[in-house]
Amino acid sequence: MQIITLLISDACFSGDIFRGKTVSIPFEDSERYYNTVHNKISRSAITSGGNEPVMDGGREGHSVFAYYVLKALQTNDRKFFDASQLYGAIKIPVINNSEQSPKFEPIKNTGDEGGQFIFIRKEDIE
Repeated sequence: MQIITLLISDACFSGDIFRGKTVSIPFEDSERYYNTVHNKISRSAITSGGNEPVMDGGREGHSVFAYYVLKALQTNDRKFFDASQLYGAIKIPVINNSEQSPKFEPIKNTGDEGGQFIFIRKEDIE
């Protein structure tokens, strides 16, 4: 098993961490995909915005970004849920309900090899 790091940052200008072009392994909903990305080094981040201020206020005492991250994790019903799926679940509602655009990318020059952080639903852990 490789070391997987996922930074989730809800801060103004947090998207500034992404400098330079990176690529990722395309998502595929299969056991093979999850095995492949789980066994590769990953250094990636999901940020609440790009190089811009982000909103503090939102819903239920959380920022807009934090509200949708928590909602996506709490309502997930899949055994495996990777960081790209989390980003896919929050991108549209955050953009549509704020003046910010969340970002998700590998962090350049940190050793990323295309892996993914994978959330495993609690009841599926043996």
